Amino acid sequence: MKVAIVYNTAWYIYNFRRNLIRRLQAGGATVHAICPPGPFFEALQDLGVICHPIALESHSKNPLTEIRTFIQLYRALAEICPDAVLSFTIKCNLYCGLMRNLLSYQLIANVTGLGRAFDRPGIFCNLICRLYRFSLRRANTVFFQNSEDKDLFAKLDLLRGVHSEVLPGSGVDIKEFRPSEDSAASNSTSISSSVAALYSVAPLEGRSASEKHPLKFLMFGRLLPKKGYDDFLSAAHLLKQTYGEKVEFQILGPVVDSDPESIQLLARIERAAIAGEVLYLGQSDSVLPIIRQADVVVLPSSYNEGVPRSLLEAIACGKPVITTDWKGCRETVVPNRNGFLVPVGDVSKLVQAINSLIAATPEKLKKMGTESRKLAESKFDENFVLQKYEAVVGLMTS
Repeated sequence: MKVAIVYNTAWYIYNFRRNLIRRLQAGGATVHAICPPGPFFEALQDLGVICHPIALESHSKNPLTEIRTFIQLYRALAEICPDAVLSFTIKCNLYCGLMRNLLSYQLIANVTGLGRAFDRPGIFCNLICRLYRFSLRRANTVFFQNSEDKDLFAKLDLLRGVHSEVLPGSGVDIKEFRPSEDSAASNSTSISSSVAALYSVAPLEGRSASEKHPLKFLMFGRLLPKKGYDDFLSAAHLLKQTYGEKVEFQILGPVVDSDPESIQLLARIERAAIAGEVLYLGQSDSVLPIIRQADVVVLPSSYNEGVPRSLLEAIACGKPVITTDWKGCRETVVPNRNGFLVPVGDVSKLVQAINSLIAATPEKLKKMGTESRKLAESKFDENFVLQKYEAVVGLMTS
């Protein structure tokens, strides 16, 4: 059996679908990746994946660019002749669905989120709905990452009898993302030796005298305003005035070079870093040690995504989380047990939630982290997702 995975970056396929690739290969499938060329092409090839480079720009709306992408994708699929195609993101789902009218394969589309197309009603949103309605009618299975997206597609009549299911986000590898064996040592270890020299502050009231590090609040992910970075910056500005060096607000994530709003956001983050209100960590292909050194993970998002990967990785690592009462985000929090939910765009409530965890004892934070880990294990284990894919593709491994 030949399986093709279609996405707009090799980075995503390698980092978020690596275990799916291994599971498919274990079931006897030959796996192909169709995506733009990039540094993770070689990493995919090292996994035994056959890579097919195409030009696929996630934010492009240029008709000529999209025609070129469509032709290249068609040629790649025609060359592979896959038995099954696993597509992710709006553009990949649409194009792979449209090609089902020209080529024969089993299509498993994954709606990883609605993205910006559904932010507001209008001509573009109507166009995407029409395309989805036409393209998904040839899909064998459509996966969603939260029930609200699935309900919206049903309400808009975009599925028309196609089999659909809700997955627990993209799942998280709970064997890789897990609490450190010595959380105290992890928390007292700073990100780099140059950063470590900055921290010799008094412990927060109520915390152990041996804990000299600031209480660290981490926000990470792509630098997109809808993720809630400006709310996080506002909260950091207010709370640093009260607590000074006793708290630290960290931001980790790549700028989206093709997005002017992302570039402008990076400028605001850098100004806040110069003012000493946040610590910008840049971007990293290895987020695990950075999550582990944090005390709390924050994501005040209103972005139209499935279930934020950053929250899945955070709870798997046993971190309390603060996020918004928003689709996909709320699934990762049992309020007052492993974190807090705040209204979208409400900076005062965000500050209040952060204040609650600043005032919490180490024992309380540890207990909340334990609850996060339990939630990750019971609801978001990546194995649940892998088993669903095995079933719909027709591969079952031991």
